[in-house]
Amino acid sequence: MTANHTLSDFFIQQEQLELNDLFSPTVQLTRYDLDSYSDELYPYFQIHQPLQSKLWSNKRKAQYLAGRLAAREALHSIGSPKPDIPIPSGHHREPLWPQNTLGSISHAEGFSVATAMNDGNFISNGIGLDVQEIISDTDLDLLSPSVLTTTDRLIYEAHSTGLSRNQIFTLIFSAKESFFKAAYGSVREYFNFDAVSVCDIDVEYQQITIICEHDLSSDILFQNEYPIFVDILDIGSPVALTYSVV
Repeated sequence: MTANHTLSDFFIQQEQLELNDLFSPTVQLTRYDLDSYSDELYPYFQIHQPLQSKLWSNKRKAQYLAGRLAAREALHSIGSPKPDIPIPSGHHREPLWPQNTLGSISHAEGFSVATAMNDGNFISNGIGLDVQEIISDTDLDLLSPSVLTTTDRLIYEAHSTGLSRNQIFTLIFSAKESFFKAAYGSVREYFNFDAVSVCDIDVEYQQITIICEHDLSSDILFQNEYPIFVDILDIGSPVALTYSVV
């Protein structure tokens, strides 16, 4: 913390995003100033700081803090009986939500987002939320061989919309990330991008449909299809936001 910053300078704004999807919960967004980060912010905001965070960079510590602030707001928004309970991380860094609650957290430059659902709304085994800055040409070339399956590439290259190739690729990348988060509670292990392929992109209805390339768990089976909400938002700069239910 520099002499020019106070503890309150870190937290810039809390917003609530309403997704254009009847089955999607609201998304809580926390904006923050990385230059104002200090470890003192954890007790200041009454957020538990993990012991392992001593090894993290300030950027990661700031993201984690902002993500937990967004998660707290998400729990408040659904009337959780324990909205201020700590949300620790599991073995694979997944957030461990309060009992009878599903949720998801994601980060981008300068802000974090979170969403939650209580057990009265359960229609799934998991929900996933992901936000990504629009991927550059250089990163697209580096990532596409590991992200895009043969089926993905056919749809990606043939798809004609008002979106750029970078935006479409980022939406596919983000959709797979949010699906991974939603499916993790059932699969309980990492799986690669080639575990699912895109079978449809509908920009007008803000939806990407993915299909499983093989069984992932007893519930998530070969050729199961899952719709994923997708959108390009301008939150200071364009980002891709995706939300999935498994």
